[in-house]
Amino acid sequence: MDKWMDNPWFIKVVALVLAVLLFGSVPKNDPDKPGDVNVPSDEKVETVEEVPVKRIYDTDTLVVSGVPETVSVTLQGPKNLVQQAKTLRNFEVFVDLTDAELGNQRVPITIKDVSDRLTVTIEPGYANVSIQEKVTKEFRVEAEFSSNIVEEGYIARSRR
Repeated sequence: MDKWMDNPWFIKVVALVLAVLLFGSVPKNDPDKPGDVNVPSDEKVETVEEVPVKRIYDTDTLVVSGVPETVSVTLQGPKNLVQQAKTLRNFEVFVDLTDAELGNQRVPITIKDVSDRLTVTIEPGYANVSIQEKVTKEFRVEAEFSSNIVEEGYIARSRR
């Protein structure tokens, strides 16, 4: 056996056999068949539950209600990208109300920082929001109490 490996022709034949095997294992693109070769296990669909929804609006002058706290995000695409997005949750779901008008309206829930190769579905896809102007009022508050509640030996005094 050692003598065969010393022979340069033996090594050339083994290299040729390996090259033929490697050539045969490469998928062929047939011009008559449209599309790429799809392996069923390469596509994956996963749903990420309870993804928080960020609200983008002027918090100093507006009050917004009706935006859901969390949504479900369905990711479809290559297995490695879906798994990475599901594990890291490196995307952001938000409702942009910067240009919204006062009153009730239906706004889309969108997502950013997700791969272009993934198909994303958000459930629910829209939110029915109510946008109102924030009003601040000041009131003077005075405590009323009964002196009968205060135990003997103690005095109730108000601070002014």
